[in-house]
Amino acid sequence: MKRLSLLIWVIVCLGCSLRVFAQNRISGQVSDRQGTPLTGVNVFIKGTIEGTSTDEYGQFTFQTNITGDTVIVFRHITMEERQLPLRIHTGMPALSVTMKEKRKELDEVVITAGDFGVGDRKQATVMNTMDVETTAGTDGDITGALRTLPGTQQVGESGQLFVRGGSGDEAKIMIDGLDIPNPFLAGVPDVAQRNRFSPHLFKGIVFNTGGYSAQYGGALSSVLALETNDHPSKPSTVIALIPYGGQIGHDFLDEERRISGGIDVGYSNFGPYYSLIPQNVDWLKAPESGMITANFRKNTGKTGMLKWYGYGNMLHQSINYPDVELQGKPFPYTARNSNAISLLTYTGKLNERWRMYAGYGFNFNRDRIENNGADSQTATFQHQVRLWFAGKITDWATLHVGAEGYDFRADIDSLQHAEQFRWQDNEWGAWAETDLRVTPGLMIRPGVRVEHSKALNTYVLLPRISLAHRTGRYSQISLTAGDYAQKPTYIFLQSGSALTYARATHYVANFQYS
Repeated sequence: MKRLSLLIWVIVCLGCSLRVFAQNRISGQVSDRQGTPLTGVNVFIKGTIEGTSTDEYGQFTFQTNITGDTVIVFRHITMEERQLPLRIHTGMPALSVTMKEKRKELDEVVITAGDFGVGDRKQATVMNTMDVETTAGTDGDITGALRTLPGTQQVGESGQLFVRGGSGDEAKIMIDGLDIPNPFLAGVPDVAQRNRFSPHLFKGIVFNTGGYSAQYGGALSSVLALETNDHPSKPSTVIALIPYGGQIGHDFLDEERRISGGIDVGYSNFGPYYSLIPQNVDWLKAPESGMITANFRKNTGKTGMLKWYGYGNMLHQSINYPDVELQGKPFPYTARNSNAISLLTYTGKLNERWRMYAGYGFNFNRDRIENNGADSQTATFQHQVRLWFAGKITDWATLHVGAEGYDFRADIDSLQHAEQFRWQDNEWGAWAETDLRVTPGLMIRPGVRVEHSKALNTYVLLPRISLAHRTGRYSQISLTAGDYAQKPTYIFLQSGSALTYARATHYVANFQYS
């Protein structure tokens, strides 16, 4: 009797398990109107990251636990997006999907030299959240996906953005118009680190590889401008498990859809993962970190939007690192990092012709390094304020003016020698630029930026100019030239050497056909 009961219990549990883990298979083929298979189409369930990309034959297949009515999204850089309502169930037949070629007449000429835009409706969409998630080898890393674009370089031992050579510090990363001085996770030597931010946080990704606007300063090579999402479509709770950690989050939205916010908490530990998959790095302590992000949004008046974004992270890792002075003998190298970010911004219209932006950002970062007895700790604090106004002067001219200021402090402790050093700087910048529509097919954008650093006791004047000319119904050419400057990092400035701004001149030509 006991054996019979045990057998029945096993059969019931097995049946429940099969029901729980049963997945529905979605497959098919995507082609254009001529019947040619389309390669690289992103296929996913709307509102999720479940999906795949089509292969060289235009075919796709993936499995999901989702059932019932939903929408399948088909997205390709050269095709119009297709959304297909679908009822998901077991035993679904293969889908046959046709996509139309994207055609956009350039009725208005637009400055595009050096820009790769996402969410900027005046420019071609190049990359979005799903593209970042499905770019091979990036594991959902924004900068990893951007390194596949023209003008960038792959540097294996660093996760930073390198544009046409130079240093990874020459690329500036901003969120909602505010500077992020430590956008990458702190790491150990010769091991590339991810950036801190999930692509799902952002509705717009604009990557400038040169010739960028006068509103951007402190960057010699490129600017990556990220814009956080507005209100979510509905409240939601997410629980995610990955081989090396997990995350839980909740977003809320009020009934009037004017106030929303959310919080996410995550933990990762690569120890078990590295024990299963051998690494070329001799890890003493695999990376272990905890993370929390929070956001709040509120509509103000008819056109205003108040946003707050917060981030906190703690990370600990250690390796055996070879010392060239000891003929390659390894020694422990340990890195501990703490980072916090708080960004508060407001955007809104002053009237029918003018709009404004105001923002305040605070960034904190602490690195504690244990390097074969040469232990040190560095803590940096940055406050930033930014204000700009933009609007129409006449029907054929617009003006964009603004200013920003920084207060920066670095506390450097040599724990080995019990020495402390503090370095401070106050920096400000101001800019003005105008778009002049000379003819319906010709636009010129002259601009100028001025910057000053108290520590360097130096002013720099940076003129810039762009021109765009429509060459046909679907094509245009853009030309940009300008001067750019960047202050040396505090690591070099605190040495006491007589340094000044690094300078660069950009010349960019771009042809667009769409």
